[in-house]
Amino acid sequence: MQTCHHNPTEDHINCKGINQQQLLQLLLMFVAYCVNVLKTAPTSIPGILSGLRNNLVLRFVPLDAFDDSLLVALKAAVKRLPYSPRVRLPCTYSMVLYIIQQNTQHHGTKHHFMLAVGVSMAYYLCLRASEYVSKSTIPDPESHQFDSKSVEFQCFNTTTLIPSSGMRSICWTSIEIVRFTIQHAKNVRRGYGIPIWFSTNEDNPDAIAFLQLIYLWARMSTRLPDDPFLSYRSDMGILHCLVYADVHNAIAQCAIGFGFDPQWFKPHSLRMAAPTVLRAAGGDDGDILNLGRWRQVPTSLIYQGTSTTNNNRVLCAVSSPTLFTPTDIHLTRLLPAVKGQNKLPTVRRF
Repeated sequence: MQTCHHNPTEDHINCKGINQQQLLQLLLMFVAYCVNVLKTAPTSIPGILSGLRNNLVLRFVPLDAFDDSLLVALKAAVKRLPYSPRVRLPCTYSMVLYIIQQNTQHHGTKHHFMLAVGVSMAYYLCLRASEYVSKSTIPDPESHQFDSKSVEFQCFNTTTLIPSSGMRSICWTSIEIVRFTIQHAKNVRRGYGIPIWFSTNEDNPDAIAFLQLIYLWARMSTRLPDDPFLSYRSDMGILHCLVYADVHNAIAQCAIGFGFDPQWFKPHSLRMAAPTVLRAAGGDDGDILNLGRWRQVPTSLIYQGTSTTNNNRVLCAVSSPTLFTPTDIHLTRLLPAVKGQNKLPTVRRF
């Protein structure tokens, strides 16, 4: 950009002063920047350059620079660089429980307990990291995190919802409903929250343990209504937040304890965990989409790991001679699909 003196915020290059040699120099510098600074996958750089070429304005821009032998040789060399692709795998349920248990011991601090609550919320609510942790000790005003008003409790025989910052004097036995409202996620319209609520009458002890953990944190932490839910204020009023690095380190240490490479796991591994378990349990596509707030099944599949349980279920299905029979062959031949807009559809066998 120093070479052709134009505004990098513009959508296209429209500078009369740039020539082929200058553009070539920029492209070579760009490739070096991608490899050394951005750590871009070497195999994707040729595609990025092709995208740049296709989106540049043809007028005034010497596109022959993209065909220069030096750039072609550089692209070929970059593709052969050793590269370990980013691997991001889902945590198992046992790993999630391990992190929670390790941070809820009697000798643990309030910060440890907050970490356990954050990991638990990330797993059960299928949260992105931005929805429950802060990148810095002082949260960004535009943060996507749950605030104290977004976690509410309803007592028996009432219709009033109590925000989590007002739970200091409420006992667990009076709680009937725990409600979370996702208000700041990137795919939620501003001003429109997605409510998710749970009943304390659930028979599953693990599910109740999650709700009790939320309740205990709401009761033991001092927060203002607009403070992040996963934060607390000291006696001096200083705000302490759960930060990304804490969750990342906890997951990495857990992975080592389970005999895995810690590079395989990131905080997003918690978001991938629940849909993976639900898919392995034979969960409905609609339930999985609702859990992760995805719009399409192909998108949700990106955030799920494969499992032997799910693969074995498919293996059993395709090994069954009763699901597709000679009768289906005959019906397909006798009742072919009707073509043409003016014809009535044939009967389809399902």
